Amino acid sequence: MLVPRYAFPLAWLFLFFLLDPINYLSERPSILASVSRSDWRPVVTLALGTLLAGFFWEFWNFYAHPKWIYTIPFVGFLKVFEMPLLGYGGYLLFGLEIFAMYHFLAGLTSFDTRRYVQIVPN
Repeated sequence: MLVPRYAFPLAWLFLFFLLDPINYLSERPSILASVSRSDWRPVVTLALGTLLAGFFWEFWNFYAHPKWIYTIPFVGFLKVFEMPLLGYGGYLLFGLEIFAMYHFLAGLTSFDTRRYVQIVPN
């Protein structure tokens, strides 16, 4: 709140930084657990998957009426559709946040996510 012009990316990541360590300590699937085992596959697959989904989202947004038009401090140049090229970096992290949020919320219920999502070392 003190420096929103510079701290705005934290608004996109705070749930990941809050929930993934809770998932790790609760022995739920977490990015922290897989990275601590030097298994970067979940990070890479989630990042690339959301980047691909984000590309198509922006493609459809470009031709939509009404549509999003982005104004992003410091990275508002070289647009691909309506999104600045460096803005696509947000999609790389969005998948990690959704993963952490899903497993946190599933852990609050009796739904056992480990039956459906296995992150195991080679």
